[in-house]
Amino acid sequence: MSLQKYLKPVKPKIDVNNIDQLAVWCHILGKNVSVGEKFSNPLRVDHTPNCCLKIKNNNLVFYDKPTEYLHGKTCFSAWMTINNVNYPEALKQITAKVSINTVKRDLV
Repeated sequence: MSLQKYLKPVKPKIDVNNIDQLAVWCHILGKNVSVGEKFSNPLRVDHTPNCCLKIKNNNLVFYDKPTEYLHGKTCFSAWMTINNVNYPEALKQITAKVSINTVKRDLV
């Protein structure tokens, strides 16, 4: 008698700490940016480079005061907003689309 029909498949757990937040933001923005660098928002018509990514509570947070769309959001909450998904689904999508580094770049 096989036990396979009684066992539930184990889903691999996604460790948020292994996700490179800067790589996720670069994917969302469609361009390479650095922490603290001022840049024009590529998601809207913007001719003044006033957007930036800042570290807050060990997360990279997007700052863009003219719009509330992604202002103050982490890469995870921004992904959920853009793709209209919940947190677990956002993590699945992020790990499928953005390479997860085994050695994460330090935010500081």
